[in-house]
Amino acid sequence: ADGLGGLTASELRNMIIAYEPVWAIGTGRTASPEQAQDVHAAIRAWVTSTWDAGVGRSMRILYGGSVKPANVAGIISKYSGVCTPSCSAATLRLKMPS
Repeated sequence: ADGLGGLTASELRNMIIAYEPVWAIGTGRTASPEQAQDVHAAIRAWVTSTWDAGVGRSMRILYGGSVKPANVAGIISKYSGVCTPSCSAATLRLKMPS
């Protein structure tokens, strides 16, 4: 968070915050939709309190903890605050239908 402190609201509007829970890195474990929503809400609240509500509303936040076809719909559709997740290594290994 300290690294973002020197940015203006205008600069922040052009950025994307991406995160993955520490406990999910390399484990194949995924946050529940509720956990992802809670973290997104906390990030938005921090951005709003640090800059303003407009920046908080428009901030793009990506969840990247072991998102795969089996769980992506639950992560992005159940809660409006969760933006499109980033691709995980598991997603990149998908076999495309022929």
